[in-house]
Amino acid sequence: MSYSVNNAFITLMKEFVNLTADSSQEGKKSRKWLVEEQITKFPINDDKFPLMQTNYKMWFGSFSRRTKIRELDDIDMMIIMHAQGSSYYDYGSTVYLSPGENSRFLNYLDESGQWINSRKIVNKFVSSLKEVPQYSKADSKRQGEAATLKLLSRTWNFDIVPAFSTVAESDGTNFYLIPDGYGNWKKTDPRIDKDRTTRLNQKHNGKVLNAIRLVKYWKRKRGVPAIGSYLLETILLNRYENLFQGEMSDWVDREFPLALRSLANAILLPVYDQKSFQGDINNLSSDERWKVWEKASTDATLAEEAIALEFSDPLKSGKYWQQVLGNDFPIEEA
Repeated sequence: MSYSVNNAFITLMKEFVNLTADSSQEGKKSRKWLVEEQITKFPINDDKFPLMQTNYKMWFGSFSRRTKIRELDDIDMMIIMHAQGSSYYDYGSTVYLSPGENSRFLNYLDESGQWINSRKIVNKFVSSLKEVPQYSKADSKRQGEAATLKLLSRTWNFDIVPAFSTVAESDGTNFYLIPDGYGNWKKTDPRIDKDRTTRLNQKHNGKVLNAIRLVKYWKRKRGVPAIGSYLLETILLNRYENLFQGEMSDWVDREFPLALRSLANAILLPVYDQKSFQGDINNLSSDERWKVWEKASTDATLAEEAIALEFSDPLKSGKYWQQVLGNDFPIEEA
């Protein structure tokens, strides 16, 4: 059978880019066990551990949005705590939380004795996770806004973020408060990210997820500097928001250079958080932005050359694709 670039892409996506069904199921099963069999018992066994809401969990991050690529390396979750009468106050982008009377959060006050210290809450999650017998040898530590649990027997970490859910405002909306990494709190709402990703994937007939995953895979293989996963996804989702239904190519290889061109153009400019909480999320330096622009532009050109040769010289096309996507891209004849 003659070499086919299309078949090579099918193999690449199946064998090297997309998560396997087994790893996804194992990740979900492990996450469920950790939350339902362990974390929910922390407040019962420890009268200082924060109580939890009835709806105590929220999955978020790229695993939840189905944009994670192989190998599965982290699983994000929010644990929603019962506020026990606590109140929040906005000061610009920083949120301060005052504990309710007789609440468990009185155990986690900052030096002023007035505000709930988010670092102390995260550290409590860390210390409680260390008490789980199955994780006694795992590495549990505070990592910014999350308690990170590194498992010995799995490829992934759990990033566990304690959170509060606010009461509904006059328009019926609510949001979440999570640690800001500095001891206070900040607003977020991962439902917006997840709903937008799902909506745009459906708008373009289920083709958006593979396009995002392939660009993420390219970023890893090509050593593209600095650009974070959330920033990258936001840029690409902005592209698919602006495309009319039916404008996106049915073929991931045809879409790929167009996605890189969009990335190159957007990375030089402000990129605003799709949740409207964080403002401009493009924190790259000028030098980093230009490096991303150069890599994306150069590889978009190579990909376009590969596409032009796909039928006239498929093996040469495959070699171009291998330059762009790494040595795992198949170029040998079957």
